[in-house]
Amino acid sequence: MAFNFPPGPNYTETETKIFLAADIVELAANSLLACPISTINFILILKTSILHPNLKLILLCQSLCIFIRGIGRIILNIARIYLNDCGTYGPSILNTLYMQPIYFRNCLMHVLIIERIIATFKSKNYEKHRSNLFLLSWLTITAIIGYLNSLSSNYIISFSILFTLVFLGILEIWALFWILGHNKRIYETKLLEGRHELSERYQLSENIRTAKQLIPCILMHFVCIIIPGINNIVVYFNLYSGKFISDFVSQCLFTTITIGSFLIEFFMIIYHPILKRDLVRMFSAFRSIIQFRIFASSRVVQDPVYNEPSILPATRTRRKTLAALQPMDINGKPLIEDGKKEDLGGAYFKQLAMSWE
Repeated sequence: MAFNFPPGPNYTETETKIFLAADIVELAANSLLACPISTINFILILKTSILHPNLKLILLCQSLCIFIRGIGRIILNIARIYLNDCGTYGPSILNTLYMQPIYFRNCLMHVLIIERIIATFKSKNYEKHRSNLFLLSWLTITAIIGYLNSLSSNYIISFSILFTLVFLGILEIWALFWILGHNKRIYETKLLEGRHELSERYQLSENIRTAKQLIPCILMHFVCIIIPGINNIVVYFNLYSGKFISDFVSQCLFTTITIGSFLIEFFMIIYHPILKRDLVRMFSAFRSIIQFRIFASSRVVQDPVYNEPSILPATRTRRKTLAALQPMDINGKPLIEDGKKEDLGGAYFKQLAMSWE
């Protein structure tokens, strides 16, 4: 049968209890942290129209990888607890389910940096860039590299991949800081000179926001690569005192990667003002539905005519909602201020007249 669970090593009773506790911790981390937040982030990114399609698809794939990997580990944890066999790694198809998304996601960060570099150098017209060539290229290459990585059981190959990923990780962290500083300098320079086109100004703002958003994510991603790599080196040189210690450390690493995946998705939301705003709205709507269902039978609707003071706060709330829907600059403020709309319009027609001359 394809879904049989091969028995794991025989541990002592105490070791089995310790391993069982580690399984329960990982099960809770995937069920309560990684899978829920990856689902929420997937919905938020899917609904937003503020992100470029290239960036949007990469982030959607990242959330999907974290979710699929979490589901695979949840199945394994439940099976271990049910079978009372904490050492089994499950059938090969299940192993592929929770390992392949890790390899694929490790490559996604490299694609993300490349996409951000392209967005930086093409800030004037990147918003209109909708080529499918980049999409098909990175999907194909990432899938192939991830699959080949999963097949490499040789420690020499694993070490080579590890050192390559470490080098690329350091290079990408530097690249993100460079992207942030470069876009800030261009944004501030052109703002002072008054030579901003609206589309370019928007793209520069989005580049700066995204760089700020990705810096903590790429740092956490780097940690999630380094820690398992160090463990592979320790295993290769037989530095663990026994089989249980080696297996238990590996189990703890799976839990660490789960928490790291949660933090990557969490940082992705809270460090992007648009996604953070949409998350607050989602929770507010959910809370309103719960409160409505609980208190629907006891609520009394008052006529606004007899409760005029409540009209003013409601009007202010509507104005805030309309303001929140406007495009934002790098500081999360409206991209076009009310007092500058006429100036921007006049500058636009003046620039148009100069181009006709």
